[in-house]
Amino acid sequence: MAAFFSVRNDAGNMWAEFFLEWTMFGATLKTLMRKRGWLKVPPYYYAPGAPKM
Repeated sequence: MAAFFSVRNDAGNMWAEFFLEWTMFGATLKTLMRKRGWLKVPPYYYAPGAPKM
């Protein structure tokens, strides 16, 4: 809680704005990459020696 009070308001607002901007960019990028087939879900991992289902 003490760290929260030690950050200046203007610096905190700048960081929050920056973080929000990058988060929105990342979400948009991830959506586009999935749509174009650049991101795929990897196959499920079956440990060696595990019983077959």
